[in-house]
Amino acid sequence: MERIIEEIVKEYNLAPLPEEGGYFRKVLGSPDSVASVIYYLMTEMSFSALHKINVHEIWTFISGDPIEQVIIDEDKRVHISYLGIKGEDSGVKHVASNLWQGSRLKKGGERGYALCTTTCIPPYTQEGFILATHSSITSLVKEKDLAFLSEFLAP
Repeated sequence: MERIIEEIVKEYNLAPLPEEGGYFRKVLGSPDSVASVIYYLMTEMSFSALHKINVHEIWTFISGDPIEQVIIDEDKRVHISYLGIKGEDSGVKHVASNLWQGSRLKKGGERGYALCTTTCIPPYTQEGFILATHSSITSLVKEKDLAFLSEFLAP
């Protein structure tokens, strides 16, 4: 599995994504663009830590294992959905701006990675990014959800 991940990182010229986790490469987007796009790779050892951004984000699954995605809505409800290509897994997922979100590989996968793109509308800027901490989510959700959401926090 590690060899396949190394090949994907090399083929797509990906680099580690600071703070959030995973690997990425920006492929489209400048300040005057209508959108920005990145390739994003997560593995069993690196995932998209719980965060929010101030723009809409569209995830598109390319290959690998399905992704488990958690979103906390405006009413502090926790939603879990799956991004993939088989069965109930959708190949495309929209995450509205300013919602907390995190993603990781769905348990039971066989490939050890997921490659996708994320498209941000309008373009993503680092200033619009907030990484969750345990204290920041404590007031956001019910106590019963804290243990599960803690699994999505950056190490």
